[in-house]
Amino acid sequence: MIHFTYESGDVVRLKHFCSDSNETQDDPAGKFFEALEKLINFVDERSLPTNLGIDGFRDLYQRQHFPGLGKVKELSIMNHMLVMQEAIV
Repeated sequence: MIHFTYESGDVVRLKHFCSDSNETQDDPAGKFFEALEKLINFVDERSLPTNLGIDGFRDLYQRQHFPGLGKVKELSIMNHMLVMQEAIV
């Protein structure tokens, strides 16, 4: 599951992106790419402003690279911090 923070008007929202194949814990990389594709489509469909976290997710998507769950969490937190910084400034 990828946690994603974004602004919608004057409201900060959190969305979770999950894979469709959640019956087992097998194939974490495949599950990641299912969730990542949903995130990238969500960002693109809404023309959300980019930041270092989103750029990191987009890079992983373009390279089809699974960096491990720690890096995914790092990008989620980076995005969250940058969205919140913009929201309170």
